[in-house]
Amino acid sequence: MKTPAKRPLKEAFTSTFHDRYSFNHFLSTSTTGECGFIELKNKKIASPSKKLKDFHKFVNKTILEFLEINEEVVFSYRKGKNILSAIEKHSQSTNFFQTDISNFFESISLSDVKNTIEDNTTKLPVSDIENYIDHISDLITIDEKLPVGFSTSPVLSNAVLFNFDNELNQYCETSSIHYSRYSDDIILSSNR
Repeated sequence: MKTPAKRPLKEAFTSTFHDRYSFNHFLSTSTTGECGFIELKNKKIASPSKKLKDFHKFVNKTILEFLEINEEVVFSYRKGKNILSAIEKHSQSTNFFQTDISNFFESISLSDVKNTIEDNTTKLPVSDIENYIDHISDLITIDEKLPVGFSTSPVLSNAVLFNFDNELNQYCETSSIHYSRYSDDIILSSNR
């Protein structure tokens, strides 16, 4: 994805929301008081307010969609890709191993989020992102973890695992093993 010209975050915010929200309002918002929870199958799902959803959508479009992922092996939360895309790589294999990452979103910490954004600053279309990394990270995490229920969590999870995906894929390629990941599901296959 080609990165558009860089501009200050405030300018991007103002051109997105015009007079609906002020940039100072964005900077003073926190997840406390803007997010409730629902229980679904014994799982706690975050339920953000309309305002927080709007801010998350802005963060997704302005920042998170520009984070680097390994497109060769990651098929989750990507336009035009689905679980079948992840399985296709394994169609000629005879031996399979499948596992998943336990508590996937919740295992991603606030520091993982900050480090991922910091590692991608040159790819982002925001010229002053380093001034807002802490606030944005706080806005998309709860209790210093990535929550289930935020629209920002899926895209961010792919980017957080960029180095993991690269290292595992590199090992697999040298060992004649196919690797793909769909969210927390990992598939390895081979003819050996």
